[in-house]
Amino acid sequence: MKRKLSFVLALLMVAALFSACGTAETGGSASISENSGVTSQTAETNPYEKETELIWYCSGNTSEDTSKVMDAFNSQLKEKCNTTIQLNYVGFNDWDNQLNLILTSGEKVDLVYVSAGSYNRYAKNGAFLDITEMFPEYMPETYAYFSEAELSSITANGKIYGIPASRHGYIPYGVMYRKDLMEKYNLQPITSLETYEKYMDTIKANETDIMPYNGNPEYGMKQLFRAIYGFEPISGSGSDLVMVKSYDDIENIIAYPFTDEYVEWSKRMKDYADRGWWSSNALSATVGTWDNIQVGTSATSIENPEGLAYLINSIGGTNPDFTFDYWGFYNLNGYVIPNVINQDGFALPKSAPNPERCLRILEEIKTDSALYDTFMYGVKGYNYELEGEKIIAPAPGTEGAVYDPASIGWAMRTEPLIRTSATEWEGFAPLMTEIKELAVDNKFGPAVLDQTEVSAELAAVTQVAQQYGTPLNIGLVEDVDAAIEQYRKALTDAGIDALVSEIKTQMLEYYTEKGIS
Repeated sequence: MKRKLSFVLALLMVAALFSACGTAETGGSASISENSGVTSQTAETNPYEKETELIWYCSGNTSEDTSKVMDAFNSQLKEKCNTTIQLNYVGFNDWDNQLNLILTSGEKVDLVYVSAGSYNRYAKNGAFLDITEMFPEYMPETYAYFSEAELSSITANGKIYGIPASRHGYIPYGVMYRKDLMEKYNLQPITSLETYEKYMDTIKANETDIMPYNGNPEYGMKQLFRAIYGFEPISGSGSDLVMVKSYDDIENIIAYPFTDEYVEWSKRMKDYADRGWWSSNALSATVGTWDNIQVGTSATSIENPEGLAYLINSIGGTNPDFTFDYWGFYNLNGYVIPNVINQDGFALPKSAPNPERCLRILEEIKTDSALYDTFMYGVKGYNYELEGEKIIAPAPGTEGAVYDPASIGWAMRTEPLIRTSATEWEGFAPLMTEIKELAVDNKFGPAVLDQTEVSAELAAVTQVAQQYGTPLNIGLVEDVDAAIEQYRKALTDAGIDALVSEIKTQMLEYYTEKGIS
């Protein structure tokens, strides 16, 4: 009798081990709160017992090997979780219309890609499924990745409707410059405005075929402007003219063209333009520094770290004699604001037919390196190969292409599983370590503002900025003081005061709602 009982117990133990796919990997709980609206699961129930196909939609274009990769991925997923995914790509130009159609038609779609803008737009009006209870239950490891402040930033009406990418992104800007030219003229590395100006002046004085900044400098120089004076943009405002005065003075919301700092800056831009740092025809430039630094006609480009790393790798293959260094503008203000946490992510339409299964499968992919590698990088031995823990793409000696999953890959990014390229610029990792150590909370990026009441003013102000602000921003005016006076009058006539007032009112409400100070 004892022998029989032992045998039965052993069978029960084996059954328990194989009762649920992914339980050991995900750490998922077997039960769920009554308020979630999803059928509870016991430890003995296999959540993958029913064969299921999930329908996912994302923006972007398919890669050359998308079908091949998804066949391989679905084979893995079917074996492990009795599930397959039908992945549908919609071109970027058509995506907004298609997403709106999915969300308003009640089409049986399980998952959609969402940017911060689309998430913020649809979450408040009930187009997405409330996953406040389901997120930690079915995706515990993914949920644990985010801080309380980050989770709070993605709530709408006190609820969570999306799953952000499990990755903290940083795009602080700085000057990428030709180090070989610095050494040629015995210059000091760029570490300040003074050494930056010395470098640019030296290039202008001595190089006939290389411009200090060969392109339109407006966007890049605005990054420097912000770093010097501490102004911070409000991404949801619709206008980059309206900013927070400083990171520590968040209630002081201003239109920066009316500040003394902007007068000083405009005169600096006039000085730089007069020194010949960029062309007098820069406003009509059709090719920027991104391209020109690669072919050797620009000594500098203002880039974020990822752009910098890409350019260094790219240029290394075409102009190996060029060497580069980098001066981050964060050295001026001493901090780095990360991207909004929901820059890329997923949401479940309210009509999603398989919410529990969908969330479980997301957790499987984001915690299983074999599934993740195939989904993100393609077929091993064809689209990629490994060199230790690093990736080589495509796999050497094959006809495979580099696989790009487009937006669905942006949203799936999971920091612990991301593989670095075997050819990655060796300075990238230490640079990112330096940047992360300076990271502070993003107080302003997640704000979603309703522009309905000031839409006319916003349109008019934007037009004025293009007409009068752009020439000032790159120093292509004869008289700075007169140009600023004209610019300010045009902004006032366009309704800038009403715009600032509305943005300030909504931002103060946002700070109160999120407990930001």
